[in-house]
Amino acid sequence: MVAVLTLPPLLAQNPQPVRGSVLLGGQRYLYRLHWSPLAGWGAGAWLLDLSDASGVSIALSVPVVLTADLWRTYKDDPRTPQGVLAVERTTGEAIDPRSDDITSGIRLTYTS
Repeated sequence: MVAVLTLPPLLAQNPQPVRGSVLLGGQRYLYRLHWSPLAGWGAGAWLLDLSDASGVSIALSVPVVLTADLWRTYKDDPRTPQGVLAVERTTGEAIDPRSDDITSGIRLTYTS
């Protein structure tokens, strides 16, 4: 099963922290997505925090980069979603998400 994760469009104009919950592979998770101008060797990057449904942290400040599986290095933790979270560019050059295009040029898909 493939699910496309949608982010609030307001992030394109105002890269502010966003919190929410999401169902991945039948499990509820909490997330926080935030822009850090100091991450990415000073170029800035979106960072993702993931917690279980009770708020216990699983992964913190994971850089959101173009990849076939953002969780691949966390698979040894059984609390991590065992599916694949792909970050793909839908428009423009093959560069990691910038502060202004996380909602328009990037697609996040979860495959369980």
